[in-house]
Amino acid sequence: MKYLLFFYLLCCLFACTHKTYKYIVDYDSEPNRYNYCIPNGFQFYGWSGGHEDERQYWFADSSVFYITKTKELPNINSENIKSIQGFYAKLLLSDSIGLEGVDKNNLYWKHVKLEGFSYGYSNVTSRDLEKFNQIILSVKRKK
Repeated sequence: MKYLLFFYLLCCLFACTHKTYKYIVDYDSEPNRYNYCIPNGFQFYGWSGGHEDERQYWFADSSVFYITKTKELPNINSENIKSIQGFYAKLLLSDSIGLEGVDKNNLYWKHVKLEGFSYGYSNVTSRDLEKFNQIILSVKRKK
């Protein structure tokens, strides 16, 4: 019983500090739904137009998670992606690809392209790297 109560309290704590969001990607005439979990404490910015849209979750230290249906650069990680030799061919020729690195300010970034949409983070300190990798890992297709 004690372990059950501990597990319940742990779930409540996680639920109070994170929220699950939904993202719909339409390709091949079949809408695909993705869920992802973002910690509280962000400023939301988003835009939509035509078949493209982008959602950005900015934190107080200027770190950001984004998810977008915009197929081409530019995006938040444009300069970081361009710094990788052969980036354009990798990005255009792949349905799914992950790119990551450290920018000129020694901050971490990651860009994941997956079947019609992309997501990633930028401006992340080593202290917050695990938090942002958990956001990346939380992106899951809802069946």
